Amino acid sequence: MRIQISFLGAGDYQRCRYQYNGQIYETPYFHEAAQHFFGPDRVLILCTPEAAQKHSAALSDSFEAISIPSGKTEEELWELFTVLTEHVPEGATLIVDVTHSFRTQPMLALAAAYFLRTVRSVQIEHIVYGAFEARDAATGEVPVFDLMPFVQLINWSVAVHQFVHYGQSKDLADLIKDVHKTTYLTPNAKRAKFAAKAASSLKRFAQGLQLVRIQQVHQELAPQLLEALDKVQQDVQTLPSLRPLGVLLDQTQKRIRPLGAAHPSTREGLKSQAALIQLMLDFDLVQQAVTTAREAVVTRYALDRGENPCEKREALERCLGALSRGLQDKNQCDQYSAEERELAELWNTLSNIRNDINHGGMRPHPIAEDKLYKNAREVVQKTAAWITRQADEAASPSSG
Repeated sequence: MRIQISFLGAGDYQRCRYQYNGQIYETPYFHEAAQHFFGPDRVLILCTPEAAQKHSAALSDSFEAISIPSGKTEEELWELFTVLTEHVPEGATLIVDVTHSFRTQPMLALAAAYFLRTVRSVQIEHIVYGAFEARDAATGEVPVFDLMPFVQLINWSVAVHQFVHYGQSKDLADLIKDVHKTTYLTPNAKRAKFAAKAASSLKRFAQGLQLVRIQQVHQELAPQLLEALDKVQQDVQTLPSLRPLGVLLDQTQKRIRPLGAAHPSTREGLKSQAALIQLMLDFDLVQQAVTTAREAVVTRYALDRGENPCEKREALERCLGALSRGLQDKNQCDQYSAEERELAELWNTLSNIRNDINHGGMRPHPIAEDKLYKNAREVVQKTAAWITRQADEAASPSSG
């Protein structure tokens, strides 16, 4: 169902000729013009009792008048929000007219429409404004502006927030792809050259983090993303619709650059793994950080023993497990060096947390979620420091 939402104030409206996409409609009331231009199934007129009384002639049977407060207090603003949300059903398509709105009403209408888009799958088709102050003095025609770009800016804000804070790139990648596609569908438009590749690289990088593709992130996904973001700057400079991405480029490149490593299973590569662990924590990908940290311990342990970290990892894990179990044997534990004891305790804590997470707490005495979250972040940060310590701080190669 297509629903037009219009506001009607208590002001004096002059008769004028509204113009939209080559159509002209003459009326003092823009909601009448909007109904003519867009042909909605329903038209809701939000107005105060004073406005309804003054402009009763504008409220014919084809419109549904809905009483709203004037919005003089915060409570009245929330009441207006409630009125808006109560009259818009699931899956509706909205045409929002803010021409005769008053004070904070346009901002509230936009916020409510966006909220409904999220919680009720509402689509926003148009946000329109009949710009009386921009009328043509010669013809008396008043242009009608579609303010949908402001909604698109909100879309960018939300998508960027999701990526910057949580590493979720789907919405951001979709916006970039839409811009790329639009440039090829719009006649005579400047065409994007690198936006589609940037979108694809963002999506693959985020998936690599979520699915803990450690080597792939270091050797392929991070370098490809850096290259794609570097190239897409050319599109940002020529396409105004990509400018929101431009604000994000430097910050993202700065966060991704430390991840590039041709050989992640080396001492130098472990610095990149530590950066990856920190990025996962920044994105609140705690489970993924725990998994990455555990694998990094195996790698560093192998290097300290002079072994190839890409071979016999299961055997190396068994050695670490035996070292960890030695903590329960006082005689064996007393023989540990300080470095061996540190490694045993680290592996014991890390494995216990990893197992509790990966088994969904389906085991005796699972850790409470708040304590698990806190402990996981702490042990992962401790692991990042351990895997990047200097060579002369290494645990004894004979350990285990």
